[in-house]
Amino acid sequence: MNRRNFLAALGSAAAKVPVVAYKSNFGSLSAASGAVEVVASSSVGAATRSFVVPNPYIKGFRAAFDVKVDPGQTANLRAYLRVGGRPLTETWTYPWRSE
Repeated sequence: MNRRNFLAALGSAAAKVPVVAYKSNFGSLSAASGAVEVVASSSVGAATRSFVVPNPYIKGFRAAFDVKVDPGQTANLRAYLRVGGRPLTETWTYPWRSE
């Protein structure tokens, strides 16, 4: 998936969607095969519509997800990649304030 298609998949709220890059030696794992999935969560509101795509520039993956939080609230966002129910990466965390 190229950058244009990736941004189109994010939709109109692309600037408000967390995008996380994971760089590592993932071997033959492929996001296209469905083997790799992103697990996203939010301490407030909800993390919705998530996806992961290969990132050939770093030989890893790029994950994104939507967050639905009421305006003015602060949420702790978390995301990690997994394969077959087992964690593949560290957990990315970020404090985020909704506008």
